[in-house]
Amino acid sequence: MKYTAIAILLLCCAPAFAGPVDCNQGSMELWIQPNGEGQLVNVSDETVYFDGYEITSYNSLLSPSGWITIEGLIADGQEALVASILGEEALDFEVMGQSSVHTRVMSECNIHGWGALQPGDRWSLGVIASQAMIDDMRFRYCCVIPGEGGTVTVGGWMYSPVAVPEPATLCLLGLGAAAALRRRR
Repeated sequence: MKYTAIAILLLCCAPAFAGPVDCNQGSMELWIQPNGEGQLVNVSDETVYFDGYEITSYNSLLSPSGWITIEGLIADGQEALVASILGEEALDFEVMGQSSVHTRVMSECNIHGWGALQPGDRWSLGVIASQAMIDDMRFRYCCVIPGEGGTVTVGGWMYSPVAVPEPATLCLLGLGAAAALRRRR
């Protein structure tokens, strides 16, 4: 009886210990711009296929009023925009967690297809984090492997960093270099 209980525990917990399944594809990150705009960014050289994403703020500091959902764009007649960036299979995304007062979780899911973000492409989510701090947020997405006839294999939740791109750093480096050149003359 004791060994049966241990075996059942191991079978139930093994996926949690093993971590997410490798989808053998690129990776996606959530970038937060200085104005609070969130962007899903493919930071790899391969296409990222996903059928859901979730953004969490531990201190409930997300801004749902500024969130531009894939589902919302489709409802507003922007199917062509969604399909041009995320593909035709992305036209079935649905909001899973959000309300005007719920500032802890924002998530969308597509149970009939997937989104495909090409290398270097970005998808704007609107101003979702006007108050949230980067260390307060968590981002994850569910990678999928598209198959023939519209079938997918769910690879598992991929945890990815929340990042703030630093274009100002490059500007400061450029100004410093220009100042150094000016001093030499």
